[in-house]
Amino acid sequence: MKSVRSVSLSSIRFKKFYLAFSRRYETRVLEEIASLNAVQLIDAQAIAVGEAEGFGLYDQFLRMAQRCASMLSTVSILRSKFPDLLPALEYDGTRSPQTTVSKRASQSEIKRILDENESKLDALNLMVDKLVADVESLGVLRGKLDLLQKSNVDSSILSAKLNFAVVRAGVVNSKVLPNLTASLSSFLTVSEITPLSARESLLVVVTSKEEVKKLDDLLTSFDFRQIDLPAGLDADPKRALWNVQENIRQKLLDSVGLEKSLRTIEGELSASTDYVIFLRDSTTMLSRTRDLIVTQGWIIESSVQDLRTKVAAITSDSYYLEIENPKKDDQIPILLANKGWLLKGFEMLTSIRGMPSYNEVDPTIIFAFLFPVMYGMMFGDVGDGAVILVLGLILYRSRRGFIGLSAHAIKSLGTIMIVGGLSAIVFGFFYGSVFLTPAFRPLLFAPISSFGTIVEVALSFGVIQLAASLILNIRNQAVRGDLRQAVFSGKGVLGLVYYLLGIVLAVRVIQGGLNLSIFVSPANLPITFGALLCLLLVFFSPVLRNFHTKNRKVRQDLVEGLGEFIEVFISFLTNSLSYLRLAAFAIAHSIFASFAFDLGSSIGLVSSLVLVNALVIIVDGFAAGIQSIRLLYYEFSTKFFTGSGEKFKPLKLKLNEGN
Repeated sequence: MKSVRSVSLSSIRFKKFYLAFSRRYETRVLEEIASLNAVQLIDAQAIAVGEAEGFGLYDQFLRMAQRCASMLSTVSILRSKFPDLLPALEYDGTRSPQTTVSKRASQSEIKRILDENESKLDALNLMVDKLVADVESLGVLRGKLDLLQKSNVDSSILSAKLNFAVVRAGVVNSKVLPNLTASLSSFLTVSEITPLSARESLLVVVTSKEEVKKLDDLLTSFDFRQIDLPAGLDADPKRALWNVQENIRQKLLDSVGLEKSLRTIEGELSASTDYVIFLRDSTTMLSRTRDLIVTQGWIIESSVQDLRTKVAAITSDSYYLEIENPKKDDQIPILLANKGWLLKGFEMLTSIRGMPSYNEVDPTIIFAFLFPVMYGMMFGDVGDGAVILVLGLILYRSRRGFIGLSAHAIKSLGTIMIVGGLSAIVFGFFYGSVFLTPAFRPLLFAPISSFGTIVEVALSFGVIQLAASLILNIRNQAVRGDLRQAVFSGKGVLGLVYYLLGIVLAVRVIQGGLNLSIFVSPANLPITFGALLCLLLVFFSPVLRNFHTKNRKVRQDLVEGLGEFIEVFISFLTNSLSYLRLAAFAIAHSIFASFAFDLGSSIGLVSSLVLVNALVIIVDGFAAGIQSIRLLYYEFSTKFFTGSGEKFKPLKLKLNEGN
């Protein structure tokens, strides 16, 4: 795949292709297509009729590989239940190496592997099942003996058949013991109680055979959990427990041989697993005539010539290849063109929101600019920003997942924190704040002492964002060829003009002391009339968009227009006011500074600053990030971003050299 060197607001461009070639070149052509890592095949059944060859064989191979892996997992889990009986074992040379390349395998080779290993796996499966059953049974017995050991009960008594007496041993809730012992006193018994925990106790009761039915009924009514032991156990509970543990240990040691046999089979299967997956996934997308293979798919535009060259070399120019541009209704795969650590990190914000459709703007680069600006505006502090920066660097360099996130997600989160921390440092200089202290004169202003200024900046920033989002939507609709939607919609040209005119009127009303008569003053009347006209046209926009269509429904269009009218009238106002949170968080950060100094009179200034800064970094730093993302997702990107695209899934394969 050729790299994209320039930053783009669009995803990578694709072409649709149709390819036909002789059946004898099937595997070689598919391998070369996969080597491009630039082609996604789509079902070609509509082009020619013919079933995929070998699919059942490939599926059987993959089921065998899954079965082998499941058996290995079963053995591993079984051993992990008894870490005290069997230490971690090393299996020199028996574990299959994890590789990113695969070995080529013909259908005859796949069949040979299946034939040679199927009966072996069946036998090993029986052995694994028996091992699991035996060890789990011994584990249960071990638990019972462990309980009896605490009361020094002769274990042979529980399994022995006595002539005149019956012994019952089990666990009972400690709360019911007083009532139970009182009930036992009503007939001839001998009992012993051993506390096991605050909630449970071990109870051993001996009674005559004549009383056993009455005893069992009584114990059952008190939820008595009886301990039964098999015959043949050592009378000494300690020796009996030791014997059982040794039996478990020996069986776990026996599992090593089982695992070695399974690893040998797994190694042979895993060597070609990726290749078989490749064959299964690709051949199901092909159609066949008597002599030809026919396929179709999507290819990255820059790789078209590479495809042509490779297919021509394999088939000696005996092929047919047609390339065409995507059609309007095609479901075109999406491959984002973002390069570099910064955009790759912020790509996570885009993917959480969804993949852009083919003709939509990819908002990643916009998110990478807007997020740090908003974060820094809300969390401007040189010292606290430096802490966020350091934490981001730690996460970025991490190679492991954490709290349910993958290693890639942690790295992306680290990128976002690095950029957010840098922005917080820059705005910290603007605000003159270092760890909540006014360490120097602000380069711009201090939010808490410039309330009006920070509010104006926040609202202005919001107006610019919302206007830009409408422009991006107009661009999306124009690229799709839907000019009516681009012009006659609340998020199109009409909505943009209404919003800009409304902003002008709002500024003049505020400057005029909130005097609403300004709307109809001679200087502002044309602007008011223009805004109302835009709203009216938005109301009738569905009718205008569908005027020339055959199936126009005026009533339905008017209802849709009313909804769009209300949305434009209300949402533009509420979306703009949402950006006041930028000013609110900036001021709140300064209020924390005042709180730290007030608290310092009680616990000491240094202690107070350390405590409050820790609180600010954890709470305010997190909240500023959440609010920045919220503004990006709900106020900004909803105007132009649908997130309905499907990710590009290329056919790919990396073979071992020499195979």
